[in-house]
Amino acid sequence: MHPTYPTTSSIASGSAKTQTTDAKLEEYATAYAKYLKIVEDTTAPMRDFPTELASAHERVSAKLLGDQRGQPPVHMRSEERIRVDLEGLAGISAEDPATYDDRIRIASAALSYVKIMMDHVVAPSGSQRELGYVLHRGNKLLREACNLPPLPTVPPRFFSLIPDTPVTRPVTDDDITHWTARPEMLVGKAFVYFDLHLRRVLLVVDYGFKKVNGHTLDVRYEDRKADCSFALMDLLCLVSRAEMVINMPSSDNVDPTT
Repeated sequence: MHPTYPTTSSIASGSAKTQTTDAKLEEYATAYAKYLKIVEDTTAPMRDFPTELASAHERVSAKLLGDQRGQPPVHMRSEERIRVDLEGLAGISAEDPATYDDRIRIASAALSYVKIMMDHVVAPSGSQRELGYVLHRGNKLLREACNLPPLPTVPPRFFSLIPDTPVTRPVTDDDITHWTARPEMLVGKAFVYFDLHLRRVLLVVDYGFKKVNGHTLDVRYEDRKADCSFALMDLLCLVSRAEMVINMPSSDNVDPTT
């Protein structure tokens, strides 16, 4: 069964100042599926004509690049301007193509809609968990609409690093400040985050200071057989968008300031 898609104005209203709700997340996910399905339906008839596809792509890309000259980048646009942009892209995406150029233009608009919605509406207004939900649910709806089998939601698991029923909370700015000053306190901490549609789990297993690389932390993933090393700032950037597991066997995970 195909999802019921939300309106563009409803999508654009979910700004960074608005608390996301389950209903809003479902709207984002159905819009994600809708516009990626438009890309699939619009470009599929061109795949048997690669020469014409390449020529159309070159022409349309040149025109789109010209149209963008003098425009501020998306991250500098106001919420109202982003709303107007999304409405314009939705209008183009709803057109019926008559030429190869039309197909490329429509597919480009649909892809731009998804990118702007995810980067400038969904991501600023929600947590990593909410962003992961939109990606996972959106891809599930898309595959259902395309009559494809569902994707796995977890990668292969070589280690069991966290409880079967983990309790998590978002990583805060205070956590990052504390770990920046005392990186050794990250050892024993476990985190959950989403990499595209996959849920990934990591555990910090060791810390050291290296003469060349400075503060270095060894990390174990549930889906990797070998540990890997992160520079402190790289790891903090990753976990800042993750959820920390707070019911690990070690009490160190309950209070990050201990």
